[in-house]
Amino acid sequence: MSFVDALMLDESEDIDPSFFLVEEKDALGTLPDELSVTELPTPPTKSTDLTTNADREAARKRAKREAYKKHIRKRQSEHLELKAHVQQLEDQLDFLTKMKAIDETFASNWENVARELASLRQESAAENEKLRRKVAEQSEFIDTLQTLLAKKPRLAETEHDEWKMLRLVADKTARLHGINALLTRQRQLLTAVFLQCGLLESPDEDMLKVTVCSDITKMLISESVRSVRMEAPYQIVAEAAWHVSLGNMSKWGEDYEVIEMIDPNTAYLKYTPRNGVANASGPLCARYLYRRYYEKNRICIVWKSIMEDDCYPLDESVMRVHQSGWIVVEGETSPNTSSSPLPPSSSPPSTSCRLKLFVQRHSPSRAGKLIHLTDVFQFIMPNISLEKRTTEYVTEFIVNSFRNVEVAFEKAIDVVVRKLTYKKELMSANPDL
Repeated sequence: MSFVDALMLDESEDIDPSFFLVEEKDALGTLPDELSVTELPTPPTKSTDLTTNADREAARKRAKREAYKKHIRKRQSEHLELKAHVQQLEDQLDFLTKMKAIDETFASNWENVARELASLRQESAAENEKLRRKVAEQSEFIDTLQTLLAKKPRLAETEHDEWKMLRLVADKTARLHGINALLTRQRQLLTAVFLQCGLLESPDEDMLKVTVCSDITKMLISESVRSVRMEAPYQIVAEAAWHVSLGNMSKWGEDYEVIEMIDPNTAYLKYTPRNGVANASGPLCARYLYRRYYEKNRICIVWKSIMEDDCYPLDESVMRVHQSGWIVVEGETSPNTSSSPLPPSSSPPSTSCRLKLFVQRHSPSRAGKLIHLTDVFQFIMPNISLEKRTTEYVTEFIVNSFRNVEVAFEKAIDVVVRKLTYKKELMSANPDL
């Protein structure tokens, strides 16, 4: 209620109503102009609402677009950084690859030998760990350890592992696998055994050495080391050594018989002395696997004994010979050129060569049991009394026996070399033959 209304209610009876009409008109007519146009709040219209919403939507889209652009710029920056990092790593890899190639190019023979031996050591460590686990699993064999030392254990889990026990099975696939695995391992041991016996870098002088093993726990009887220079190309000498090894020689090969030629460079032989061993108290025999490897400027021949064969069983009563052997025939460019542990990168045709031989003779076995060293001497020399069978006598007997074997083998090779050389010269002079 306004002041005028209140006044009218209180004094309506004393005041003339016409007074209010005049006064109201006069009052309104005397208002200032600025008050007459005073801006009072007006309700919003529909067009104003539409404009405001459009502005808000545009602002929202602009903010979203700016955020998207910012995200894209960030991803592009990260992509460029990753690309630069990849390029840096590729440059490092290329540099290291080139450095490795340079190192391999200028690496010495001993560095290459060290790498090969390190690789073999890792393989041996893995194989030893595998065998340790098998022994731990085979707890029943641990209780019979003494029996294991005297009798060969059957630790192979499948037929494909029988070759580790020097046994060939009847199954053709497993048999071929065992032959290849056994001979491959023999080839891998070449560098290590030649380093051990001193043939890795042999001297210019010829050498023949037979060592008798005094450590019975190694089950090793003797080792023979031979290095000799021959006046013939290494291809001819290696071919002669292969022929002699397979028994293709009238005198030397009388006791050898080829059981099977697995391939032109792999043979399975039987050795049976037709006249027996002098003074021996019983028969003996052997089975050998031979393989020939062609390498740059040299040819390698390796062999290993087979102690059991399911296809060609051995007599349980005979003494079975256990032997490992390696032959390397290396070409020489001149008489003054010494042999190296690895083939040279380039050399003229060889006119001479060096033959290297290393043979390990292990304790033999009979009926699956290893024969003690003293029993071997008793077998070889039954007619020699214990008083005469001293260490010096036995050692001299073994050294002379195996020295004669190596000399006979070398003479047989020399005979075949002369035959092959004559045949080659004859064919060169008469190509029509």
